[in-house]
Amino acid sequence: MKKELQQLNDAQLVQEYRNGTSEAWDVLFSRHHVKMTRYIASIAGDDLAHDVMQDTWVVVITAILDGSYKEEQRFTKWIKGIAYRQAIKAWHEEHRFEYSDEGVPDNQDGALNAEQCIINKESETLLHQSLNRLVGSERQIVILRAWEERSFYEIAVIMHVSTNTARALYSRALNKMKKAVNRFH
Repeated sequence: MKKELQQLNDAQLVQEYRNGTSEAWDVLFSRHHVKMTRYIASIAGDDLAHDVMQDTWVVVITAILDGSYKEEQRFTKWIKGIAYRQAIKAWHEEHRFEYSDEGVPDNQDGALNAEQCIINKESETLLHQSLNRLVGSERQIVILRAWEERSFYEIAVIMHVSTNTARALYSRALNKMKKAVNRFH
């Protein structure tokens, strides 16, 4: 039976799975698992790929069984869209910008005077406020470039845009942050 199922296209396999043929799911899974895991790893990183892939399959199975997957949709494109959303969600959760009072640089003799502490704290607050005013993709690109020190090529791959678009988005995000800092200041 499995050999017969392997001859079917994805839409037919989905229908077979809905009709109770569990082997149809095995064929679908083996057909797409490695490709989707690599795709997810390119977005969210290798560390998150396995967990995100599991979340993706849960969404896929649920949608197939509850009827929200429509056969007119191309299966590969559909699961790729789900995988993309799950990967971005996981990446954002993993890289959520957290506020921290640690890491304030010391001066030469190892102690900060009160004025330097106040200036550093104000600068940090302004930076956080301006970063929080950015929309998700703008915030993501600033974090990828400034904090994670990713290249524009890596950012382009993660965000599914061209390298030039990544550069333009980063420049726009920095300009928005500068305007926000000037408004706060």
